Amino acid sequence: MNTSIEKFAYKVFNLLDKNYPKEISFLHFENNFQLLISVILSAQTTDRQVMEVVPVLFKKYPDPLSLSKGALDDIMNIIKPVGFYRVKAANIKKTAAKLIKDFNGIVPDTIEELLTLSGVGRKSANVVVGSLFGKPAIIVDTHFGRVVGRIGLTQSNVPEKIEKDIALLIPKEKQYRFSMTANLHGRKICHSRKPSCASCFLKSICKSVIS
Repeated sequence: MNTSIEKFAYKVFNLLDKNYPKEISFLHFENNFQLLISVILSAQTTDRQVMEVVPVLFKKYPDPLSLSKGALDDIMNIIKPVGFYRVKAANIKKTAAKLIKDFNGIVPDTIEELLTLSGVGRKSANVVVGSLFGKPAIIVDTHFGRVVGRIGLTQSNVPEKIEKDIALLIPKEKQYRFSMTANLHGRKICHSRKPSCASCFLKSICKSVIS
C-alpha cells in the first residue's frame, strides 16, 4: 500500500470481509446459463422478484436453444412480474440465440464478449465473470455505489467512474469479494434513506459519520 487512501481502502475491505459470510449470493442458480439470464432480468428490479419467476422460466426453457426458440409472448407472460418485462423478454431471447450462434451455447468468460449480449451492461458482465469465473470484478449497483461513496472511497456518482476509482484501490484478487460485501452492507446497514449508523461496524472510519 503506497498511499493513505489505499491503506484506508484496505482497512474497509478487511472490516467488511471479517463481518460478512464467506459465501454471498443474491441470485440462486444451477448453472452458468441460469445466472446470466437471472442477472439480465434483475436490472431495475429486486432479486426477490427475479427469484419468483425464474423457476417457471427455466423449467420450460432450461437451456439457450429452448429459450431462443421460445415464443416471445410466452416468455413475456412468464416474467411479467419483473419490471420492464417486454424489453427483458426480447433481450433474453436474443441473448440465448447469440449464445448458440457465436459461443456454442456456452456463457463467455470475458467482459468484452459478455457486453455483446442483449441486456448485458458492465454491472451484469462483472457479476458473471466474478461469480462464475473467479475473475476481478467490481459490481457497481446502487447499494455498492452508496456505500463506497458515503465511506469516502469515491466522489463520483457515475458507475463507470466509480468502477475505475475502486479498481485503483482494491487489489484484483479482492475486487469481487469487496463488491459482494459492500453490496450486502448497503442492503443490511447502509440503507438509502435511513442508514443504521449507530450499529455500523464502519462508523469509526466512515467519512459520512465523521464529517
